[in-house]
Amino acid sequence: MLNLGHALELALIAFAMGSLSLFGWKLGGKIEDSPETYQEHFAEKRPLLFAVLVNLFHGEERATRMLGRLLSKGMPVAAMGAYTLCVVLVALMVMNLAGLGDSVGPVVEFLARFERGLAGN
Repeated sequence: MLNLGHALELALIAFAMGSLSLFGWKLGGKIEDSPETYQEHFAEKRPLLFAVLVNLFHGEERATRMLGRLLSKGMPVAAMGAYTLCVVLVALMVMNLAGLGDSVGPVVEFLARFERGLAGN
């Protein structure tokens, strides 16, 4: 049986993650367009992360630009995944409320096993 409260919590978390990913996508585009603007900010606020990026990408401007590229290319994928999870959970909740519990049962069982596996239980 689908626990509606748990499914709703997960759907809201997935929606929030998708929204934050869209903000990261916008930020990544801005960083990629003008890395020199954000270089000083990263060096002051996140010195360890910035030092790792500089060593990885051989230069401050290139490191900042690559961080922007990573955000602008990776965050849309994360947003799509989060929004897809949200839609699937909402669809399962609607199906369960509509009386299609027999159809929802195998999917819920799979998701429960998957969640237990991630938790290490």
